[in-house]
Amino acid sequence: MTLGKTSGIEMMTTNRNGLASVLRMWPFAAGLFLILLSVAASVRHIFRGPAWPSDDADLSLFLQAARAISRGQNPYDWAIYTHKMIYGYPPLFAELLAILRLPLGDGRLWMIWAAFGVICLAAAMALMMRRFGRTVSYRWIVLAVGALMIGHITRSDIYNVQPNFILLLLIVVGIYQFSKNRLVSGSLAWAAVIVCKPFTGAMVFYLMRRGQWREALATLLASSLLFVGSFVPLLPISLEVFKSWLQASHWHSAFPNVAKPTNETFYGLFYRLFADNEFTTPWMVHPGVIQWLMIPVLLLAIGGIYFGVSSPGRRAATPLAEVGAHDLLEVGLTLGLVMSCGPLMEGPHMFMLLPGLFGAAMLAQTRWRANAPTKWWWLAAAASWSLIFAFFTIPISTPVVAPFSWGRLSGLEILVTAKFGFLTAFACISSALALWQERARPSRPRLGLANPWGREPVGMA
Repeated sequence: MTLGKTSGIEMMTTNRNGLASVLRMWPFAAGLFLILLSVAASVRHIFRGPAWPSDDADLSLFLQAARAISRGQNPYDWAIYTHKMIYGYPPLFAELLAILRLPLGDGRLWMIWAAFGVICLAAAMALMMRRFGRTVSYRWIVLAVGALMIGHITRSDIYNVQPNFILLLLIVVGIYQFSKNRLVSGSLAWAAVIVCKPFTGAMVFYLMRRGQWREALATLLASSLLFVGSFVPLLPISLEVFKSWLQASHWHSAFPNVAKPTNETFYGLFYRLFADNEFTTPWMVHPGVIQWLMIPVLLLAIGGIYFGVSSPGRRAATPLAEVGAHDLLEVGLTLGLVMSCGPLMEGPHMFMLLPGLFGAAMLAQTRWRANAPTKWWWLAAAASWSLIFAFFTIPISTPVVAPFSWGRLSGLEILVTAKFGFLTAFACISSALALWQERARPSRPRLGLANPWGREPVGMA
């Protein structure tokens, strides 16, 4: 009788352990399902039309620039483009695509490049969740990647084959390499980002504010060499190409292009509100007021970066277990404030701000578990970052995500076109305030980062 009871207890224990193991794997199963669903939807979108990349895909624009470079032509000549846009990056990215055209051609084989971008997104997420002060189980990483990939904005980026996923990975790699005092690899990673998206040069000022002068100088030097070097393959028309690039860059960053509803910056918003344009019915036509309105916005951004980014002394005093979280948050804060000001920021550009979300979430969880005096400040910061990326999990193109689909906008509708500008500025300023509150409380305990997500100890590969 005792033996029977013992066997029954053992069977129940085994069943409970089996159920617990199944439940423990639900994040992996759910994430994998979302990833596969996203891939299927993206492939269906690509094959649904008669040809891809079509004229409405950004990849078509990039390939037209790449073809011009392959022929020794000026990639900034309006005559080579089939729609009302022109390539605006420095030549380096188009030169890379010109090389990839040799095996990939101009058709659907570019899905390989799109898939590479998705791999970069997953790699950046894994790096942020396992190498910056805590080690998160891979099942949660798969769920996080799946939640992002199912979103309409992410699938749109896959369809258009923008470089944002690759740039995100390079930003995270640069942060990690600098944290390991690997000067060359860190500066090269960030230089590649800056040459593709020049506004990310704000990361150099982030390094300077932290007293990392060697890293700042190395990044600036590497960026300059890559930028100048990108014009060398276009000899003997390099000077003409450089002048044309200045004109193309100005076209992208000036009125009327900045007034388009997909530009989520305050700069673009002010033009939609106060300048006569084809997209909105302005509140009043007074373009002169825009420059005055930008002054407090720029001052707020400068102040946020100055008070948010650690000084050399504060950086040295940061507990070792928290250095990674601070690095992620402060880079995201710097880029976010610069991007929200302008001149141009579209929804998919927000992927480059993911480090801010993870940094704020790590610090908020640590302070909350320790019942620290600043826990509510950190909760507000993490919640504001989370609100931004909640939009990225919406699987359909809702009117709030795409207000430009409403037609000509007027009244309060115009404000919706700068939702990411408002949310990013709020997240960055709330993070800067949380950091400032902590620095104003010298008695704060020097806490490490808890690891409730997985069994691995902090720091394990």
